[in-house]
Amino acid sequence: MGIDATLRTQYLGIVIFTRRMAIMVKHGITLRETLDLLGEDSSLPSREMVQMISNRLLANEPLSAALAEFPDVFSPFYRTIVRAGEIGGILDDVLRHLADILEQDWKYSQAICASDRFMLFFAEAAPAPDDLLALNAVQQLIIQVFFCRCFGRLLASGVPILQSMSVTADLLPATQRKTWLAVREGIREGKRLENLTFLPRFTQRLIVVGEETGTLDSVFCHAADILQHEMECRLAGCDPQIS
Repeated sequence: MGIDATLRTQYLGIVIFTRRMAIMVKHGITLRETLDLLGEDSSLPSREMVQMISNRLLANEPLSAALAEFPDVFSPFYRTIVRAGEIGGILDDVLRHLADILEQDWKYSQAICASDRFMLFFAEAAPAPDDLLALNAVQQLIIQVFFCRCFGRLLASGVPILQSMSVTADLLPATQRKTWLAVREGIREGKRLENLTFLPRFTQRLIVVGEETGTLDSVFCHAADILQHEMECRLAGCDPQIS
């Protein structure tokens, strides 16, 4: 059955909060001012919580660390995406993409096939399994989209590849994280990106091209675009595979 109405309302608050934060940061408004303004809107997470996050920023804590003080609202997956944006200096970019997918997910969360889809973002839902294959089709695509986009954008922003790999490892379930970190050790030893079986074959082929042409950053971002299009199509059609 569909998601409980109360949870949907709470989830909507996170969607709105993320969208508004993304737009304001994009236009150069500081995070502190952004949070002060968002805290005035009772349709968002509680004013007290937003104010506490703002106060932690005033104490020079990064946003991802401030959000971690509220694990019942902001899931580990959500916070990891924010952390990747902070490290790469692309917070506005990742917040925008996060808001897009949150909004798509919320729109279809009432459907029968959507009973657990939002668990990657909303902390009150069940924790994600340790293996990508244990997730439904859309959840797998969501992880693949953010993994590819964050890794590509981190590289494009000049973050060293080993650091980019460390950051994006936290976006993956435990089984695939272990694989990615093993690949990272291979990169340290001069090997290539290989054995990335948790990504579709077309993405693996693009990665080979990206390494050969020195365009890994754009290859990963383009792969994310393709995967996100598939995800949106599955959401819009309420694909039986995502039940």
